[in-house]
Amino acid sequence: MASIVDGLRAQIDRLLELESIGEPPQYRLRTHCTTLSNTPPLDFDGQKLINEILSTFEENWQKRVNSKPSKENWILRQRTNLSSKHTGAEVPLERVVANLFRLTRDLNKQSSAAWGNQVPVASGVIDSKADTHMNIDLVNQRAAVAFDLMELKVRSDTPLYAGIEILIYGAAFLFWRLHLHDLGGAEPVANSNSLLTANDLRVAVLAPASYYKPFNLNLCVGVPKRLYSFGPLGAKNGNSDLQLALRIHTGCRVIDSSN
Repeated sequence: MASIVDGLRAQIDRLLELESIGEPPQYRLRTHCTTLSNTPPLDFDGQKLINEILSTFEENWQKRVNSKPSKENWILRQRTNLSSKHTGAEVPLERVVANLFRLTRDLNKQSSAAWGNQVPVASGVIDSKADTHMNIDLVNQRAAVAFDLMELKVRSDTPLYAGIEILIYGAAFLFWRLHLHDLGGAEPVANSNSLLTANDLRVAVLAPASYYKPFNLNLCVGVPKRLYSFGPLGAKNGNSDLQLALRIHTGCRVIDSSN
């Protein structure tokens, strides 16, 4: 089945110049994360990485066969149920966090903060049944048009892999805004539950301190602590020009301060 990320992970491996030593993508392997952490690339260009991700999205978009984007894409929602199939560490923790923030909001009716989890970003975009598992783990709406997108990790994978995954979701936001009308969406209304109203995004990996401990956090591999600015981006979108000014902050966050 076609996917919006077809060919993307191999392209990222090439950009990072990672030797093939195991199952792809190479940037998921702990060996490469350790190597890049110990010897960060001097000429790493985060903007180029984002542009490559966007270019791949565009190429795959042109090959779409049965596009039927889900109406739940980029809608702030809460998924709090657990089942016996959730055997890993991340999903139970994610659901606990979602429940805690829902309870906090219920108790503090005047709070403007809003949280969501398992927010889909590309479901049905290339094919009606494709990319249904491309979901953001946790989302915090910290202001009317400002959101934090978080990849939650406890033990699985590495900061390199997690950082690249959340950057892919950040780039998916750009793709949606540039193709909003093509994707069948109306212009999002401020103060709605749509993330597409955002002009300020922060993307981050959220994990225990022990998760980062073996690696060099000055790089936070693949998620350099710097600001990417996009915009204004001019693009034909329907009958009008879309001018999108978006800031993406990147970084690593720690769940606890132990270890």
